[in-house]
Amino acid sequence: MKPGVPLTTDNRSAVVLFAVGAEGGSWSLLGRKDGMGTPQFSCAECSGGIDESWPAVRSGTTWTYDWQEALVNFDKYCWWMLYPLQVHPEFANSIWLAYLERLIGQQAASRNPTAGPSFHRWCELFRREPWREAPPE
Repeated sequence: MKPGVPLTTDNRSAVVLFAVGAEGGSWSLLGRKDGMGTPQFSCAECSGGIDESWPAVRSGTTWTYDWQEALVNFDKYCWWMLYPLQVHPEFANSIWLAYLERLIGQQAASRNPTAGPSFHRWCELFRREPWREAPPE
């Protein structure tokens, strides 16, 4: 599924704002607007792997109006350590900044979290230069 393409969740139209994947599954941060046009966010776990076919949502969190709460809910999947699959253009900068915050926080546990291929995929998807974007050591 492409970013911004509606999918049905709780009988309301939602869009994939961001998705990450690993062998055996993928996780998405979803967005929708309530009846008054106010944005809401939720996290969803999907079956399947890293490919272009997006199966139905297996499970998810409740909807929240708070962006930071949605990111904290998404943190339980350690999304910043997974392979990024897609990002909605309107949320790319916010998600990139959240990714860097979590990556910097992880540096205490890893000597060089930017050394793996996942970091380069993050840079590619978010159109960033790896040598410019690497967090300070």
